[in-house]
Amino acid sequence: MDLAKRDKEIQEIRKLIENRKKLLKDSHKELKKNISISENKNKYLNDIFNDYENDLIEERKQKQKQYDALRIISDYISEIAIEQHEDKDEVKKLRNEQNIILNEMKKIKMQLLDLEK
Repeated sequence: MDLAKRDKEIQEIRKLIENRKKLLKDSHKELKKNISISENKNKYLNDIFNDYENDLIEERKQKQKQYDALRIISDYISEIAIEQHEDKDEVKKLRNEQNIILNEMKKIKMQLLDLEK
């Protein structure tokens, strides 16, 4: 019972996070549109927009670093699995770990694509 309640709370928090991300993305689009309309007449608006753009660039860099690090780990697991070809149980464990990493890489790739929009 307690676990189900916790899972529901986690689900609600994830939903809130997604809604906030959507709101930020919509706000970014609106801000970008307003900046192009104002043609640099509003310095404060331009500063906010530039700060936000810099934050997005930094977040993209962080996500790309995470993705690259996971790629290195996945490649390393592949090398170890080849070396351990005689120990079937060890290879199975390695492949399971690699699948977890590959799934995380997919999530990060989706986040990167979402940041590009």
